[in-house]
Amino acid sequence: MLYHIGEYLKNSQDAVAFFNRMCYNRLSEYAPILYLDKAVTAMEAIQPSFAPVNICYACSDHYTPYLGVSLYSLLRNANRKRLYDVLILHREIQASNRVMIRRIARRYPNVKLRFVNLNRYDEALRSDLGSYYTIETNYRLFLLSELFASYRRMIYLDTDTVVTGDISRLFDLPLEGCALGAAPDVGVQILKHTKRAVFCGNMPYNITDYVKQVLHLPGTDGYFNAGVLLLDLAACRELVTFEQVCRTLHSNQLYYNDQDVLNILFHEHVKLLDVSWNYTNNIAMERRDPERQAIVAPYLRDNYSIVHYISANKPWNAEVPLGDVYHNYQKEKEAYENGKK
Repeated sequence: MLYHIGEYLKNSQDAVAFFNRMCYNRLSEYAPILYLDKAVTAMEAIQPSFAPVNICYACSDHYTPYLGVSLYSLLRNANRKRLYDVLILHREIQASNRVMIRRIARRYPNVKLRFVNLNRYDEALRSDLGSYYTIETNYRLFLLSELFASYRRMIYLDTDTVVTGDISRLFDLPLEGCALGAAPDVGVQILKHTKRAVFCGNMPYNITDYVKQVLHLPGTDGYFNAGVLLLDLAACRELVTFEQVCRTLHSNQLYYNDQDVLNILFHEHVKLLDVSWNYTNNIAMERRDPERQAIVAPYLRDNYSIVHYISANKPWNAEVPLGDVYHNYQKEKEAYENGKK
């Protein structure tokens, strides 16, 4: 019922008021915003609440402060006439951190936020992770499981992102028959030119050989970054099963873990999006290097809608390119929490 009513009202002035009456819970600071944090023994499909813009994060307890900044930036810049269904995949986020995240969402009556505890399931996605990866980095692969069988379209975002544009515009992009949309991985193009080694099974590879010999892809040009994804989940389910996803993840010691899995499974079914939807901060860094300017020149943008802080250096632990974007939203979020905005 809610799906059809939401579809009817999504462009109506009554949509937000309807959503507020029907779906939003303001019982207390500690009451859930239609909160799901109860792991069940069988994978039961999560039901969409209405006809919204669907957004998914995966997060560890340690990363919740940075998730808070990303979520704040997303909701601050989102079209207020649209409805948003936000899912946080996790296994151990503490109650106090969940409260902090809910407080950000409570400001917006057109947002429903749920936490989904995947602790019972994460054995399926455990792999030999790299030096700064956690098990949660693989959680985006659960989007291809029966847990999300009731969802047709979903945006996935890494927590080390800041959203500077209207996220609903990404959600509405046509995929032109492709199963997912993603931006090219600029870092891979940089590795292609610098020839720095990547490792698989303790064996060094240049990135071109790694992509061709290990991932069995035709080349690096179509390799995409999985930090921002627009998924047609119905199309994805027609192409792969979750069993195939898990088997691919465990088939080798993949350098980029689940990102490699997605490239293996969908390299023929991806629409490459403009990098403004996943503007990795290495673009800004490499433009300063005279020897690498030509590599990143095709990807330089003055206007971008999502900034993505890749590698182990983040705005909260180092001085990084485009770090000022993160810190500006962090300060706004803190001002809001302190009642100054």
